[in-house]
Amino acid sequence: MAGPNKPLANVVYRSLGQLSPEIKHLTALCINRGLLDKSAGESIATSFRDRSCPFIVIEGMDGTGKTTLTKCLASKLNMKQISTPPKLPEFQQARPFFDNQPESLRRAYYSLGNYLAAQDVVDCKGPVVMDRFWHSTAAYAMAHQIKTLGEQPKSEDFIWPDDLLKPDLVIFLQVSEQERIRRHTNRKDFTNTAEEQTLADNESFRNSLTEIYRKIAGPKFLELNVDGEQPLVEDKILKTVIEHFPMLEYAEKQTGMHC
Repeated sequence: MAGPNKPLANVVYRSLGQLSPEIKHLTALCINRGLLDKSAGESIATSFRDRSCPFIVIEGMDGTGKTTLTKCLASKLNMKQISTPPKLPEFQQARPFFDNQPESLRRAYYSLGNYLAAQDVVDCKGPVVMDRFWHSTAAYAMAHQIKTLGEQPKSEDFIWPDDLLKPDLVIFLQVSEQERIRRHTNRKDFTNTAEEQTLADNESFRNSLTEIYRKIAGPKFLELNVDGEQPLVEDKILKTVIEHFPMLEYAEKQTGMHC
Protein backbone atom coordinates (compact mmCIF):
# COMPACT_ATOMS: atom_id res chain seq x y z
CA MET A 1 0.00 0.00 0.00
CA ALA A 2 1.12 3.59 -0.59
CA GLY A 3 1.79 6.09 2.12
CA PRO A 4 -0.41 9.19 2.61
CA ASN A 5 1.93 11.49 0.67
CA LYS A 6 2.68 9.08 -2.17
CA PRO A 7 0.12 9.07 -5.01
CA LEU A 8 -1.12 5.51 -5.09
CA ALA A 9 -1.84 5.53 -8.80
CA ASN A 10 1.90 5.82 -9.42
CA VAL A 11 2.52 2.78 -7.23
CA VAL A 12 -0.18 0.84 -9.09
CA TYR A 13 1.20 1.62 -12.54
CA ARG A 14 4.77 0.78 -11.60
CA SER A 15 3.80 -2.45 -9.87
CA LEU A 16 2.07 -3.55 -13.06
CA GLY A 17 5.30 -3.07 -14.97
CA GLN A 18 5.56 -4.37 -18.54
CA LEU A 19 5.03 -8.07 -18.04
CA SER A 20 2.44 -9.01 -20.65
CA PRO A 21 0.24 -7.77 -23.49
CA GLU A 22 -2.64 -7.44 -20.97
CA ILE A 23 -0.61 -4.99 -18.91
CA LYS A 24 0.45 -3.01 -21.97
CA HIS A 25 -3.18 -2.74 -23.05
CA LEU A 26 -4.15 -1.41 -19.62
CA THR A 27 -1.37 1.18 -19.75
CA ALA A 28 -2.62 2.30 -23.18
CA LEU A 29 -6.17 2.49 -21.79
CA CYS A 30 -5.01 4.77 -18.96
CA ILE A 31 -3.19 7.06 -21.40
CA ASN A 32 -6.22 7.22 -23.71
CA ARG A 33 -8.52 8.05 -20.79
CA GLY A 34 -6.23 10.86 -19.65
CA LEU A 35 -5.39 9.07 -16.42
CA LEU A 36 -1.70 8.62 -17.17
CA ASP A 37 0.70 11.21 -18.57
CA LYS A 38 2.64 9.26 -21.20
CA SER A 39 5.52 11.73 -21.44
CA ALA A 40 6.10 11.91 -17.67
CA GLY A 41 5.06 8.37 -16.81
CA GLU A 42 3.08 9.78 -13.90
CA SER A 43 -0.56 9.45 -12.89
CA ILE A 44 -2.95 12.38 -13.12
CA ALA A 45 -4.96 13.02 -9.97
CA THR A 46 -8.68 12.16 -10.03
CA SER A 47 -9.36 13.91 -6.74
CA PHE A 48 -11.24 17.01 -7.94
CA ARG A 49 -14.96 17.30 -8.67
CA ASP A 50 -17.84 19.73 -8.37
CA ARG A 51 -19.14 18.96 -4.86
CA SER A 52 -22.63 20.33 -5.55
CA CYS A 53 -23.68 16.86 -6.78
CA PRO A 54 -23.32 14.00 -4.27
CA PHE A 55 -21.04 11.03 -4.92
CA ILE A 56 -22.21 8.06 -2.82
CA VAL A 57 -20.61 4.61 -2.59
CA ILE A 58 -22.44 1.45 -1.47
CA GLU A 59 -20.07 -1.03 0.18
CA GLY A 60 -20.44 -4.41 1.85
CA MET A 61 -19.54 -8.05 1.51
CA ASP A 62 -20.90 -10.26 -1.26
CA GLY A 63 -24.60 -10.92 -0.74
CA THR A 64 -25.43 -7.82 1.31
CA GLY A 65 -27.46 -6.27 -1.50
CA LYS A 66 -25.02 -3.68 -2.85
CA THR A 67 -25.94 -4.00 -6.51
CA THR A 68 -29.70 -4.14 -5.88
CA LEU A 69 -29.69 -1.07 -3.65
CA THR A 70 -27.31 0.83 -5.93
CA LYS A 71 -29.80 0.28 -8.77
CA CYS A 72 -32.62 1.38 -6.48
CA LEU A 73 -30.91 4.65 -5.55
CA ALA A 74 -29.98 5.34 -9.17
CA SER A 75 -33.55 4.77 -10.31
CA LYS A 76 -35.42 6.61 -7.57
CA LEU A 77 -33.04 9.51 -7.01
CA ASN A 78 -32.08 10.07 -10.65
CA MET A 79 -28.42 9.28 -10.01
CA LYS A 80 -25.80 8.01 -12.43
CA GLN A 81 -24.95 4.38 -11.59
CA ILE A 82 -21.29 3.34 -11.81
CA SER A 83 -19.70 0.11 -10.63
CA THR A 84 -16.24 -1.28 -10.01
CA PRO A 85 -14.52 -3.01 -11.62
CA PRO A 86 -15.45 -0.71 -14.55
CA LYS A 87 -17.24 -2.33 -17.47
CA LEU A 88 -14.79 -1.01 -20.06
CA PRO A 89 -14.16 -3.85 -22.55
CA GLU A 90 -10.38 -3.33 -22.44
CA PHE A 91 -10.39 -3.60 -18.66
CA GLN A 92 -12.76 -6.57 -18.45
CA GLN A 93 -10.84 -8.55 -21.08
CA ALA A 94 -7.78 -8.48 -18.82
CA ARG A 95 -9.67 -9.66 -15.74
CA PRO A 96 -9.20 -13.45 -16.18
CA PHE A 97 -5.46 -12.91 -16.60
CA PHE A 98 -5.10 -10.85 -13.41
CA ASP A 99 -7.41 -13.09 -11.37
CA ASN A 100 -4.80 -15.83 -11.86
CA GLN A 101 -1.84 -13.68 -10.83
CA PRO A 102 -0.23 -13.34 -7.37
CA GLU A 103 -2.27 -11.35 -4.87
CA SER A 104 -0.19 -8.18 -5.15
CA LEU A 105 -0.58 -7.99 -8.93
CA ARG A 106 -4.26 -8.91 -8.73
CA ARG A 107 -4.92 -6.10 -6.24
CA ALA A 108 -2.94 -3.65 -8.38
CA TYR A 109 -5.33 -4.43 -11.23
CA TYR A 110 -8.42 -3.80 -9.08
CA SER A 111 -6.83 -0.66 -7.65
CA LEU A 112 -6.42 0.62 -11.18
CA GLY A 113 -10.11 -0.05 -11.72
CA ASN A 114 -10.89 2.42 -8.94
CA TYR A 115 -8.97 5.17 -10.70
CA LEU A 116 -10.74 4.50 -13.99
CA ALA A 117 -14.12 4.55 -12.23
CA ALA A 118 -13.17 7.76 -10.42
CA GLN A 119 -12.48 9.38 -13.78
CA ASP A 120 -16.03 8.48 -14.85
CA VAL A 121 -17.36 10.17 -11.70
CA VAL A 122 -15.28 13.29 -12.35
CA ASP A 123 -16.65 13.45 -15.90
CA CYS A 124 -20.27 13.10 -14.70
CA LYS A 125 -22.07 16.38 -14.00
CA GLY A 126 -24.86 14.96 -11.86
CA PRO A 127 -25.18 12.89 -8.66
CA VAL A 128 -23.47 9.48 -8.74
CA VAL A 129 -23.97 6.23 -6.83
CA MET A 130 -21.26 3.57 -7.12
CA ASP A 131 -21.31 -0.15 -6.35
CA ARG A 132 -18.00 -0.69 -4.46
CA PHE A 133 -14.92 1.49 -4.55
CA TRP A 134 -11.63 1.90 -2.71
CA HIS A 135 -12.83 0.45 0.63
CA SER A 136 -13.38 -2.98 -0.93
CA THR A 137 -10.06 -3.07 -2.77
CA ALA A 138 -8.05 -1.98 0.25
CA ALA A 139 -9.98 -4.03 2.81
CA TYR A 140 -9.69 -7.32 0.91
CA ALA A 141 -5.99 -6.75 0.25
CA MET A 142 -5.28 -6.12 3.94
CA ALA A 143 -7.49 -8.98 5.13
CA HIS A 144 -5.66 -11.42 2.83
CA GLN A 145 -2.34 -10.07 4.09
CA ILE A 146 -3.39 -10.88 7.65
CA LYS A 147 -4.77 -14.29 6.69
CA THR A 148 -1.93 -15.54 4.49
CA LEU A 149 1.14 -13.80 5.89
CA GLY A 150 0.08 -13.07 9.45
CA GLU A 151 1.19 -9.46 8.94
CA GLN A 152 -0.84 -6.59 10.35
CA PRO A 153 -1.35 -3.59 8.05
CA LYS A 154 0.56 -0.40 8.76
CA SER A 155 -1.29 2.70 9.94
CA GLU A 156 -0.71 4.45 6.62
CA ASP A 157 -2.44 1.61 4.79
CA PHE A 158 -5.75 2.85 6.21
CA ILE A 159 -5.36 6.37 4.79
CA TRP A 160 -7.26 7.27 1.63
CA PRO A 161 -4.92 7.84 -1.36
CA ASP A 162 -4.19 11.51 -1.96
CA ASP A 163 -4.79 11.27 -5.69
CA LEU A 164 -8.08 9.34 -5.60
CA LEU A 165 -11.48 11.02 -5.57
CA LYS A 166 -13.25 10.82 -2.19
CA PRO A 167 -16.96 10.01 -2.02
CA ASP A 168 -19.23 12.32 -0.06
CA LEU A 169 -20.65 9.29 1.77
CA VAL A 170 -19.81 5.58 2.00
CA ILE A 171 -22.68 3.34 3.17
CA PHE A 172 -21.49 -0.04 4.45
CA LEU A 173 -24.30 -2.62 4.31
CA GLN A 174 -24.57 -5.20 7.08
CA VAL A 175 -26.77 -8.32 7.19
CA SER A 176 -26.77 -11.50 9.23
CA GLU A 177 -24.49 -14.21 7.85
CA GLN A 178 -27.47 -16.50 7.20
CA GLU A 179 -29.18 -13.79 5.16
CA ARG A 180 -25.96 -12.89 3.34
CA ILE A 181 -25.45 -16.49 2.15
CA ARG A 182 -29.13 -16.78 1.13
CA ARG A 183 -28.95 -13.63 -0.98
CA HIS A 184 -25.64 -14.56 -2.54
CA THR A 185 -26.70 -18.07 -3.59
CA ASN A 186 -30.07 -16.86 -4.94
CA ARG A 187 -28.80 -14.11 -7.20
CA LYS A 188 -28.90 -14.58 -10.97
CA ASP A 189 -25.17 -14.21 -11.53
CA PHE A 190 -24.21 -16.59 -8.70
CA THR A 191 -20.51 -17.42 -8.54
CA ASN A 192 -18.46 -19.32 -6.00
CA THR A 193 -14.89 -18.11 -6.31
CA ALA A 194 -12.13 -19.00 -3.88
CA GLU A 195 -12.53 -15.58 -2.28
CA GLU A 196 -16.28 -16.09 -1.84
CA GLN A 197 -15.66 -19.54 -0.31
CA THR A 198 -13.24 -17.98 2.18
CA LEU A 199 -15.84 -15.37 3.05
CA ALA A 200 -18.47 -18.06 3.71
CA ASP A 201 -16.25 -20.51 5.60
CA ASN A 202 -13.99 -18.27 7.65
CA GLU A 203 -15.68 -16.20 10.37
CA SER A 204 -12.36 -14.75 11.46
CA PHE A 205 -11.74 -13.48 7.92
CA ARG A 206 -15.19 -11.86 7.81
CA ASN A 207 -14.64 -10.16 11.15
CA SER A 208 -11.20 -8.95 10.10
CA LEU A 209 -12.62 -7.61 6.85
CA THR A 210 -15.38 -5.71 8.66
CA GLU A 211 -12.95 -4.10 11.08
CA ILE A 212 -10.70 -3.00 8.23
CA TYR A 213 -13.64 -1.39 6.42
CA ARG A 214 -14.34 0.58 9.59
CA LYS A 215 -10.74 1.72 10.03
CA ILE A 216 -10.19 3.17 6.57
CA ALA A 217 -9.95 6.93 7.04
CA GLY A 218 -11.13 9.52 4.56
CA PRO A 219 -14.77 9.79 3.43
CA LYS A 220 -17.74 9.87 5.80
CA PHE A 221 -18.55 6.22 6.64
CA LEU A 222 -21.97 4.97 7.72
CA GLU A 223 -22.99 1.42 8.63
CA LEU A 224 -26.54 0.36 7.79
CA ASN A 225 -28.24 -2.91 8.72
CA VAL A 226 -30.31 -4.09 5.75
CA ASP A 227 -31.82 -7.33 7.05
CA GLY A 228 -35.51 -7.53 6.15
CA GLU A 229 -37.92 -7.49 3.24
CA GLN A 230 -36.84 -5.67 0.09
CA PRO A 231 -39.41 -2.80 0.16
CA LEU A 232 -38.51 -1.99 3.77
CA VAL A 233 -34.80 -2.10 3.02
CA GLU A 234 -35.27 0.19 0.02
CA ASP A 235 -37.22 2.69 2.12
CA LYS A 236 -34.52 2.60 4.79
CA ILE A 237 -31.62 3.38 2.47
CA LEU A 238 -33.60 6.04 0.58
CA LYS A 239 -34.43 7.85 3.82
CA THR A 240 -30.80 7.58 4.93
CA VAL A 241 -29.49 9.10 1.70
CA ILE A 242 -32.09 11.90 1.65
CA GLU A 243 -31.28 12.77 5.27
CA HIS A 244 -27.68 13.38 4.23
CA PHE A 245 -28.48 14.97 0.86
CA PRO A 246 -31.87 16.74 1.00
CA MET A 247 -31.39 18.07 -2.54
CA LEU A 248 -32.11 14.53 -3.80
CA GLU A 249 -35.59 14.42 -2.25
CA TYR A 250 -37.29 16.06 -5.24
CA ALA A 251 -36.16 13.24 -7.53
CA GLU A 252 -37.51 10.67 -5.05
CA LYS A 253 -40.93 12.34 -5.00
CA GLN A 254 -41.03 12.36 -8.79
CA THR A 255 -40.59 8.56 -9.07
CA GLY A 256 -42.70 7.48 -6.08
CA MET A 257 -42.33 3.72 -6.44
CA HIS A 258 -40.11 0.89 -5.29
CA CYS A 259 -37.33 -0.18 -7.61
